[in-house]
Amino acid sequence: MKDLQRLAATGFALLCAAGAIVGIYVARTNEAARTAERARIAATAASEATRVVPAPTPPVEPTRPTPVEPPPTPVVPTPTPVVPTPTPPVEPTPTPPVPTPVDPRPARPDAAAPKPGDVLIDAWYGRYNGAQKTGWAHIVGTKTEDGYEVTESYESRSGSALTQVVKTNRMTFRAVMDNEFVVQSARIDSDESGERTSRVTVTLEGSTYTFATELDGRTTKRTCAVDAPVIGSNDLAMQRWFATKKLVTGFTAPLRELDIDGARVHARELRCRVNDQGEAVCSFDQNTVTLGADGVVRLLEAGAYRMVLEGEAQARDLPVDPPTFSDKLEVDLGLPHPRAFDRSTIEIEVEGYKGEPIFPENEYQRVVTDPKRPGVFQIEMLARPVPDVAFPDLGFDTKGMEAYLRPDAIRQCDAPEILAKAKAIIGDEKNSLRVVQKLARWIHVYLEKKYTAVGDLTALATLTGMAGDCSEHAILFDSFARSLGIPTREYSGYVFFDQQGGYHAWSQVRLGTTWVHVDCVVGLAGAGPQYIAFWQQNETGEYDQTFTTRRSALTAHEVRCRFVDVTLGSKTTRRAELGSWATRRGRWHIDELMGVAVDLPTGWSVTPSQPGHLALRSTSGDAIQMQCIGIHPLAILTQQRASDVATLERNPTRKVGGVPAWKLPGWGQRWAVEHPGGCLYVILGFGADAKGLAILDRIRLDLRALSAELDAIEKK
Repeated sequence: MKDLQRLAATGFALLCAAGAIVGIYVARTNEAARTAERARIAATAASEATRVVPAPTPPVEPTRPTPVEPPPTPVVPTPTPVVPTPTPPVEPTPTPPVPTPVDPRPARPDAAAPKPGDVLIDAWYGRYNGAQKTGWAHIVGTKTEDGYEVTESYESRSGSALTQVVKTNRMTFRAVMDNEFVVQSARIDSDESGERTSRVTVTLEGSTYTFATELDGRTTKRTCAVDAPVIGSNDLAMQRWFATKKLVTGFTAPLRELDIDGARVHARELRCRVNDQGEAVCSFDQNTVTLGADGVVRLLEAGAYRMVLEGEAQARDLPVDPPTFSDKLEVDLGLPHPRAFDRSTIEIEVEGYKGEPIFPENEYQRVVTDPKRPGVFQIEMLARPVPDVAFPDLGFDTKGMEAYLRPDAIRQCDAPEILAKAKAIIGDEKNSLRVVQKLARWIHVYLEKKYTAVGDLTALATLTGMAGDCSEHAILFDSFARSLGIPTREYSGYVFFDQQGGYHAWSQVRLGTTWVHVDCVVGLAGAGPQYIAFWQQNETGEYDQTFTTRRSALTAHEVRCRFVDVTLGSKTTRRAELGSWATRRGRWHIDELMGVAVDLPTGWSVTPSQPGHLALRSTSGDAIQMQCIGIHPLAILTQQRASDVATLERNPTRKVGGVPAWKLPGWGQRWAVEHPGGCLYVILGFGADAKGLAILDRIRLDLRALSAELDAIEKK
């Protein structure tokens, strides 16, 4: 759900990117003129050098007449005139004309140069997600003595259908630029529902920008060196550039965008066309900016998010009841125990969507589309098991992993309180995998699952309040792990449990040379084929927001999801055949869907049950129910009684199938068994007592080893 908060400032991001190429043009205009003049002079000189001029003919001296005797018969010679062959003049080779982009816009008189104090833009915009209005924006741009200044104010109100929390976010952005639109300083002030404020200040010194983030009483600084001017990104710059008539069809240019929130600079490419109405339509990354024939920015789009030019009264007229958006995807048939499989496929249909693919591809997911079915995506998800390798002890080599270890304003791994708590949780443990498992389990057990009224809480704030949603679980885990020298990267996307999918955040840790999946909401390392990632932190510490922007289509359209198939080993089963995963080999009832096998004693049988559940009944009326739950057993225990995780972990009640099991307090015989999928929840019927406990000793969870044993027996 957190990307709704991250995209609450989408309008700012769009406006911030709208004119990022302007300064490149401003800086190059004079140079281009000088280059053109030099080319003209050179062409003239070349033409003069190749023109053929006829050589002058020297004067002919008259010949003296020689006296001769007159012949008897005078002969008059017929003169033969010699006509010189003319040499055609050599014409200079013409230079082919260079085609220029088409500009259908009507000619406009050049605007007078602005004077200090002139208000160059004062515009109001309505902000929308799909067809629903979520807020407004107000942009004011003025000329100063040394350049330009832009102030942008935003307000957005929206709610989550999942959390029923309505949030009102306000933000003010101020940028100071020189006369060539190069950013000299900037500042963002944010207010999240009146519960948290923050400030990001940016200053330019030489060729380095310094980003200072003030949040929860702490200031975090980061620097970013640049090798070329970074142009102020706003519609004031775009409007001034539009007036030069350079935004024409076919125009492209490199673009450098200052990302104030991410403390970095993005390289983009701007592409422009002019439509039949004379409007310049500029596209870069996932954003589109449309300027009217008068040069005013009229529309900004990023996925389903839009900002539309409106009057002040219309822009500020927000719905009485804020719109709500759902982060859930309902699946028609879920996987009761997804961690049991190697692969699964779901089909997601986004009604009316005709844009680019919403879902990315990576090493864990493949996306199949059909041009005949726009808006339909078949997503093949792969399991993310913990690799069967030897993991190093703490202190292993992390060369090249600096981006995954550094602190930021949210992940405060440099705070002494974070390191002290991480050390207290792991105790004397040195093995990196077991350290990670202890951290994840502690967060899962002790952190209250609670949605917040603000964006991502910092690690220190989460540790103090001991509550948060998936983002806070991941942020606290990342901070703990980084403080111990373990590189981490955050993921964001969807996760599917049973018949529901929801927006989610999780982590990966780098242990030696291996990346391992960790989800602290369930307290487990490794995962089944149930995760779809939209973005992840890369080796430079940046986040690709491409698919987060496209994902907005899921909140603005009707979405339908259906389960297609699952694969385990070489066997693939379609949705209608899930029951076929249960087989009988001698006395053994083997349910691959649950990852459980039971050696049935005489008089016991399996009764029909839904997939993911196992029901056993004896002829005397005793009953046993089993179900797989995707959380760790210790979470169930600590929710029911105040017990220390470490103490419970060291003292299981007994073992079931060779793994620890704990008896739950309260009525009857209820057991939580540690299972590769999280927890095997077992309920023994009232009449089972000793006979039911004997059944526990007949449970096997290592199905592959059991299958090999049975194969060997059958061969004999």
